[in-house]
Formats: sequence, C-alpha cells, structure tokens
Amino acid sequence: MRIKVEKMNSRGQGIGRIDGLVTFVDGALPGEEVEAEVVLRKRDYAVARAVSISSPNSERRNPVCPHFGSCGGCQLQHASYDYQLSLKAELAADALRRIGGFSSPQINPCIPSPKSIGYRNKASFPIRKQGGQGTIGLFREGSHRVVPVTSCPAVEDLIQRIFSHFRSLMSESELPAYDERSHLGLLRHLVVRVGSFTGEALVALVVAKEPDADERAKLKAIVEAMACAFPSLRGFVLNVNRNEGNFIWGSKNRTLVGKDELAEHLDDFSFTFSAASFFQVNSYQALDLYRFVASELGGAGGGRVLELYSGVGSLTAFLAKGTEEVTAVEEDADAVRYMRDNMARNGLCNVRALCGRAEDTVHLWHDWAPQTVVLDPPRSGCHPKVIAGLVSVEPRKIIYVSCNAATLARDAAGLCERGYAVTCVQPFDMFPQTAHVECVAVFSRHL
Repeated sequence: MRIKVEKMNSRGQGIGRIDGLVTFVDGALPGEEVEAEVVLRKRDYAVARAVSISSPNSERRNPVCPHFGSCGGCQLQHASYDYQLSLKAELAADALRRIGGFSSPQINPCIPSPKSIGYRNKASFPIRKQGGQGTIGLFREGSHRVVPVTSCPAVEDLIQRIFSHFRSLMSESELPAYDERSHLGLLRHLVVRVGSFTGEALVALVVAKEPDADERAKLKAIVEAMACAFPSLRGFVLNVNRNEGNFIWGSKNRTLVGKDELAEHLDDFSFTFSAASFFQVNSYQALDLYRFVASELGGAGGGRVLELYSGVGSLTAFLAKGTEEVTAVEEDADAVRYMRDNMARNGLCNVRALCGRAEDTVHLWHDWAPQTVVLDPPRSGCHPKVIAGLVSVEPRKIIYVSCNAATLARDAAGLCERGYAVTCVQPFDMFPQTAHVECVAVFSRHL
C-alpha cells in the first residue's frame, strides 16, 4: 500500500493517510512515498511498516547501528544529523500549536549536541530468560522482548567495553536470568554509568532475590574480574528488586567493591550521585543547557531563585553561582542528601535544600518571594497546584526545562492564560538519534 508521509510524530514515526485514516509509519521520513504494510488497524488510526521507499527523502542516511529498527533505543538513525535537529524543532512547535493552542509559536533552532554518537553516560541493559537461556541487551520497541545487542553506538566507549566484558562473564558464569512469567531467576538488569568528564565508572547489577551461596561465589568472581579489567571502576553495587513490576530499582543496595557513587564534573563544579540518581544522560549537552539557563537569570538582578525538581543539584550549582539565594525543592530524600553534599563540596553557601513534593510546598512560596522560578519536572509535567502556585507568587520570570514537548505545551498554556507570555523556546538535542527533544521555555509576567 502506497503512503505519502507528511510529517513525523514524537515517537519518530512518519504520519500519512490511508483512505483518509491517519497512519503511523515505522521507518519513514517526512516527504517520502513508501510502500507500507499495515500491522495494526484501529477505528481512529493505523500503524504500518515501510517495506520499500519509492521516493526517499534526500536527508535519508544508512543507520550506523546494525540493531536499528529492532532495538527500541533510537528512532532517527536513518536521518542526517542536521535534519534530526530540524525535525525536533518542528516537534516542539507542533506540540505548542496542537496542545498549547499557540497559533504561531516562535521556536529557536535546535542546539546540536557536542557529540551525536557515543554521548550517553548511562545505559540500562535488561537481562531475561529467553529461549531457555539468559539474554542481555535492550528492549524491542513497545515490548519486553530483549534484543541481544552486541554494541550500542549511543553510549560512551567505556560503557560499551564494560557491557561487552560483563556479557562474556555472565555467559561463562551460567547465573540464571530473570523470567518475567514465572518470576524465577536472578539477573534482571545491568546498569552502567560513567562520568564523561571524569572517566569514572559505576556498575549496578539488579537481581530478583538475595543470591544463594553458589550464586554469591559466581557474583564475586564476576566483580573481581570487572574490577581487574577496569581500573576506572569506582564501585560495583548489587541491588535487590523482588517486585514484579517494570521499575528497575529495588530498595536494598549492597556495595560489593569500591564506593556506591560516581563523580562527574561540569565546568568548575564537581558532583557525586548514586547509580539510581537522576542525572542528565548527556553530560556534554547538559553543560550547554545549564549555561543557557544560568544566563537567563540576568534579568532577575541576581535575586532570589526558587528551583523545583532539583535532583542532586547539578543545575542548582549553576543557578547559585550568580544569584543571591536559591531555594531548591526535591522530593527524593537521597537526591536531597547528595544535593547538600554537592553544594558544600563546591563551596556554595547560598542554597537552601528542601525535601518534599513541589505541589506540597506551594504554601511556602509567598514567604520565600522568589523573583525567578526554575523548574525541571518529569515527563508528566507539573501538578496543577504547581502551575496555580507559580501564578499566585508572581515571579518576574519562569524558566521551564522540559523533556516532553507535550506536557510543556499544556503547562505553557496554563501559564499564558494567567498573565505570562512566552519570550523564548530553545530546543536542545539532549538525545541524538532519538525523537526526544529537550526544551527550555522562558516566561515573563505581564506588568
């Protein structure tokens, strides 16, 4: 079936129509005519797979990864990097039009990542029992089927080498992989984090239960072999997750060698955090984004800043350097502990850290009287109480960092309906080769 692809959605699928029915086409780029096979048909839409490209986009490229199309990690390796940037800026503009109701949103060109491959400082590799044997790799798009990848061009080279070495050791050890149906087996996930600017590595192995004596001996042999092979390995952590859900982490950690934290440098700042902490996966681009956000504080006169969803304080440090005071709110107690340590390590005495959900601290904001609010919420965006609180406290400027253009558009509409105007939307390519786009939106209050 022939389809003319008109544009791209936030999952990297081409969008066209079959007899008027909206159809999402895997593997197709805007402007292409493709022969497609329908794999799913619903009342309101269909999903198809591109079988052949009769009229290819001039920006189409050969993917650099042999697993592209089967692994769910990347969606845009078949597009040139410059074209990826233009597609991401359009995704942000489209979300603001469709969801936010902005008739002609002004979007700056997407800022490229300093590295378009080999940029990821973190990777989580699921381990599952498939076909009677343990398989480690990455999940297929939209499934829990593990694709047994041998390499991943998106990750830092040190992660790739650690993954490859562990893969061999796991196979030799014959430790049982986790079976999602029976909930039996031991190995669930290998999580590897590295400091892009420090060269350190931290490994966490997530297991489904406490290992028995034989399993402990095999794990010890793996850990010792890893520590010997990688002198930059700062620590190896065992995490026990007995839950049957999809969340990677369990509540119990045990450090098997070294320390249970990793160090990273951004500009003149030094940070430490755990294997489970939130930290931007692209340190190179995070540095540019944080510099940009800090530069937007200039109009606040170096006054009081309220930061919401502050994590371990990586952005907080950049804010604190040029302001009178930062009140940083974060709901995860471990992240708050790291944030306080990180502020002390960097000699930043003008940060007040508060543990709590952003929506539960709204009643305190008037007392703090922030002149600028900086927020970096999760993909779900802000709780309605947060939007209402921002409007009530009337900061002169709001700087919203978003990893989801759809929820940014929704929240932007709420702010602009209540006295704010968008003065800048700056996309950053935090996740090259994928359809994800990070945006910084700046809002000013009408006087």
